[in-house]
Amino acid sequence: MKWRPGKFEYLFFFLVFLDLWAMHLYPGLRLLTKPLIVSSLLIRYVAVAAERQQPIVMVGLIFALLGDIFLMFDSPMFFQMGLGSFLVMQLCYTAVFRKLPVAMTLFKWIGIAVVISIAAIFNIAFRDKFGAMQWPVFFYTLAIAAMVVTAIRQGSTELLIWGAALFMISDLCLAYHKFVGPIPADGIVVMLTYAVAQYLIVNGFLSPFTQSTNGR
Repeated sequence: MKWRPGKFEYLFFFLVFLDLWAMHLYPGLRLLTKPLIVSSLLIRYVAVAAERQQPIVMVGLIFALLGDIFLMFDSPMFFQMGLGSFLVMQLCYTAVFRKLPVAMTLFKWIGIAVVISIAAIFNIAFRDKFGAMQWPVFFYTLAIAAMVVTAIRQGSTELLIWGAALFMISDLCLAYHKFVGPIPADGIVVMLTYAVAQYLIVNGFLSPFTQSTNGR
């Protein structure tokens, strides 16, 4: 079925571009605009899933929201708090992915090998750049890779696979920018991939409830 945006999609991506606008022109406004992105997804999940909502998904989204807030402050302490918040989110998402039916193919095995290779190469190639954060970054990257692998192995919906993959791309870009060097348009790349990742994952969680309405 061809995807068609509904009212929520227009609202969600308006919030995303509002945050990108604030990022470059009025950074102070991001204390308002950035949390609205995940907040809108949390509200949508609760509204659509209704009595079938999974508390662990809500916990994951709440910690993602906290991570968004913590990472807006330029401080090692807040960075570590943000890292910890997103680690909890990843563990929650991974737990949900693991409960879904498994459907493996040769292409998926290749995808898993690629994910593990990227995580390993990133840590080996740049470990000297991480300084005191070397082990936290290693375990965080391990958690991301585990989340993506469990998303790939499930056979419920491809939305979860693409969402988890984009989340990994977003976080690796963020880590590269913080520890290694600048990335052109890094803010736009990180936020767009992150926002789309969360959108796809939440819609993947909601897919059993929205198949007939295509996300409307």
